[in-house]
Amino acid sequence: GVMSRSIKTNTKIPGELAGYPLYEDFDQALKETKPDAVSINSWPNTHAEYALKAIAANCHVFMEKPLATNNE
Repeated sequence: GVMSRSIKTNTKIPGELAGYPLYEDFDQALKETKPDAVSINSWPNTHAEYALKAIAANCHVFMEKPLATNNE
């Protein structure tokens, strides 16, 4: 599936992905699709939250940098 926090207004999703389920809720996407891996390409302040949820769901995680914007 494809997850975007603004999927209803996002016009940048390529046509090649049109057949995949679209989600605005990360938890719902994880639960319904049960992916083996996720690619996190969101704002840096969301990386840790999404990564931890994906890891808890036994997913491999591919993440764009930075992993965090501070050391906390």
